[in-house]
Amino acid sequence: MREFAMKRILLTGAAGFVGSHVLRHILATTDWFVVCPVTFKHKGIQDRIRLSIAGNDNYSSRIKVINCDLAFPISSITAQEFGSIDYVLNVASESHVDRSIEHPKGIGQDSLSRKRSYTSQLMRYMDQLLKVTRTANG
Repeated sequence: MREFAMKRILLTGAAGFVGSHVLRHILATTDWFVVCPVTFKHKGIQDRIRLSIAGNDNYSSRIKVINCDLAFPISSITAQEFGSIDYVLNVASESHVDRSIEHPKGIGQDSLSRKRSYTSQLMRYMDQLLKVTRTANG
């Protein structure tokens, strides 16, 4: 019966400038549940997530913020917290304006490297999830 359940999206970068706007858009235009892995190691600010859900009590029941760093392998405990995921939207990046002006090449390479790492970790997680789902469904 999963096909009738609320869709779940994993959104990276939700505490960042772009990601917080993407989060608000998803919450405003869909009925999806949003899983947000965050580290706050970069320029993400937790208040951006709070501001994205401000003014709508329904939004807070449709978001889950999970403190983890996708640059490292996803533990089984964290994977359980993520739960089943229908879509992944990876908008996390190291794109602070001052640093990108001072070191544009380094920021670009770092952002690309980080995206590859996140995507690799998320693909491993999705593979694990599919195996578990297939086993559970026979």
